[in-house]
Amino acid sequence: TLTVKADGEVSSTNSDLAGTVNLTGSSLKLSAENALGKASVAISEGAQLLLDSVGEFANTLTGEGSVEVQGVNVSISDREDDGTGNSGFSGSINVVDGAELTVNNILDTEFKDLFGTGPLAVDGSVTLSLVDAQSYELGQALSGSGTLSVTGKGSGTTLSFTDTVDGSFEGSLGLNNVTVSLGGNTATNLATAKVTAGTGSILEVQTGTARQILNTLTLDGGTLSFAGLGGAHVGTDTLGQLEVTSLDVTGGGIIDV
Repeated sequence: TLTVKADGEVSSTNSDLAGTVNLTGSSLKLSAENALGKASVAISEGAQLLLDSVGEFANTLTGEGSVEVQGVNVSISDREDDGTGNSGFSGSINVVDGAELTVNNILDTEFKDLFGTGPLAVDGSVTLSLVDAQSYELGQALSGSGTLSVTGKGSGTTLSFTDTVDGSFEGSLGLNNVTVSLGGNTATNLATAKVTAGTGSILEVQTGTARQILNTLTLDGGTLSFAGLGGAHVGTDTLGQLEVTSLDVTGGGIIDV
């Protein structure tokens, strides 16, 4: 076990490092790939791990501290296939303005393996690639004014936002080849977002008498559909309702009622 109590930086590769690195009240910056080797990283409350241009970050995270992504060449590995992951990390992950975080071939449908269970602040750019045609749930409290881009596998790939946070994400959400059902907590999370339905994506407004709200909606090859039925005597299967502050359809797409 290596305990770090003072601020510092690791700027070289340490592929053979194993065991556990404990951050206690300190700020540690990583500016090289494999800077901490295969070691797990325990970040105590008040401590901070800074990820500069480290390439792929594959270390297991635990603790209640924070991770700040600062670089433009950063990825976090999804390691669900080997039984490890970051589900023991309840701290925050912050992608700062100008930073870029990319995650390819995501296996974990609840994203705990990647981001833990704490909040995710996106002020830079985050790109997520969903590997399977199945349901994914982003349960982390989402905030920030950056860009979140999600690419799925087409039909059968769905994404929902399950945290109860109320409109804290004011950034852009780009969807490609993925379906999002707009209602419930998903609608609450995206109320102040700028949503773009790109190629192969479907934004489906859930049925019911509650009107769903979006700040900005852009159709750029995707589909906006409304569940339910119009007219009288439809009971609880009322045609979905959507209110948008700004609507842009110049990129083309389908509106299905």
